[in-house]
Amino acid sequence: MKCTFVILALVAAVQAAPLITPAANQKAIPDSYIIVLNEDMRAFGNGSEATAKAFKTKFDALAKNHNGRNGGPVPTIHREFSSAISGFHATLDATTLKAIQADPDVAYIEQDAVVTAYASQPNPPASLSLVRISQHVRDLTQPYYYNDLAGQGVTAYIIDTGILTTHTDFGGRAIMGANFVSGSSNTDENGHGTHLAGVIGGTIYGVLNAQGSGSTSGVVAGMDWVAANGVAGKAVVNMSLGGGTSAAINAAAQRLYAKNLPLFAAAGGSASTACTSSPGGAPNVYTVASTDGNDHVASFSSTGPCVEIFAPGVGIKSTWIGSNTATNTVSGTSMSTALVTGAAALFAAQGGLNTAQSVYDVLSTQCTTGVITGNLGGAPNCLVYNGGPVPTIHRELSSAISGFHATLDATILKAIQADPDVAYIEQDAVVTAYASQPNPPASLSLVRISQHVRDLTQPYYYNDLAGQGVTAYIIDTGILTTHTDFGGRAIMGANFVSGSSNTDENGHGTHLAGVIGGTIYG
Repeated sequence: MKCTFVILALVAAVQAAPLITPAANQKAIPDSYIIVLNEDMRAFGNGSEATAKAFKTKFDALAKNHNGRNGGPVPTIHREFSSAISGFHATLDATTLKAIQADPDVAYIEQDAVVTAYASQPNPPASLSLVRISQHVRDLTQPYYYNDLAGQGVTAYIIDTGILTTHTDFGGRAIMGANFVSGSSNTDENGHGTHLAGVIGGTIYGVLNAQGSGSTSGVVAGMDWVAANGVAGKAVVNMSLGGGTSAAINAAAQRLYAKNLPLFAAAGGSASTACTSSPGGAPNVYTVASTDGNDHVASFSSTGPCVEIFAPGVGIKSTWIGSNTATNTVSGTSMSTALVTGAAALFAAQGGLNTAQSVYDVLSTQCTTGVITGNLGGAPNCLVYNGGPVPTIHRELSSAISGFHATLDATILKAIQADPDVAYIEQDAVVTAYASQPNPPASLSLVRISQHVRDLTQPYYYNDLAGQGVTAYIIDTGILTTHTDFGGRAIMGANFVSGSSNTDENGHGTHLAGVIGGTIYG
């Protein structure tokens, strides 16, 4: 028995670290790898800095001995990860790769792969998503009433294509946090990130290029940046992107959860299962699928048991790139995720939600249940609800009548009806001067998620304090921070796409930002 133990110990000692390669439907990036250290498998921070330093010393020795052997690439460390995971992004030739696999400090090595913003879908012109998510009973004829303090004090981190921070809808609130796309500008050259920022109202971190694509290593860099900078209880993270399953992205997602930074991921638009992509299929990630204007599962939406909630995803109008007042109406699980991230910011701003799980739990308990039709694939029948109006007394009436003007949700209304001091309650209505002009169409997606009972004829009541103090981090294509809909609130946090500008060159990230917290569309 003792001899057997020694033999097994020797076998374990020489076992190479696993090499994880991309799935068949993913495009691998040659010679590019993510090296995850064993410290990440234990208590993170327990000597991880010393381990990383020792590994770099060994790596430098391997690189020095390379001497252009076999014509392969020169081993090079491009970036160190220290907050979301403990490891490195590096270029490796075959010989160096094999040597690093034998290093006892290495847990696993994952080959880099292309990651994309989830594609937008064709859609109808009107966007009623905001109206819908503020209702339990569906009535899309009603307006959406904004709360000016919504999300106050909360930062939304949008890991995406960047952001057009100058867009007028951000009102100076948007910034470009960091850019991890080599050779890109610090803006949004795609539009996806700016759109998300308009929905959410948050900060974009650029990891995807103008075409809406990036790398696994770039996405991990964005998550690492958020893990280092996000404040628990005051931040939400949006990732409307994905590819195949990535051990590194999933590990980073667990670190964000452990740091109490709630992560919202898109289910994807392949009409399959969300469980086979990262981060949507990872544990402790709140994955979002799409419904259409009739509360039916959207034709493009992936579903399955990894999905936690649904939100409108068809015909979402939000900020876009091209000008500081540009808009675009697109569809996809990306936009649904932005709506949920925005709702999370509303709840987080109210205080008391200091863990990622507490934010998830509020969304799951507040959602409108049993109204979604179609094949959910094992996902809960749960349509996001943003809490509806915040009960508030606006004015006391004491001369003409004795009473109050107030905003009430359904629960408070029912309680007040039972009060013996109350004679009657009259619902407020619109009164207009003659020859007034009709209002522009409201966003029915917002109306829908503010209702339990679907009634899209009802208005969406905006809460000016909604989400105040909460930051939405959108890990996507960036953001056009100058878009007018952001009203100066959107910033470009970081850009991890080499060679790209610190903005949104694609549009995906900007669109999500507009859905989550734009002045008009979020």
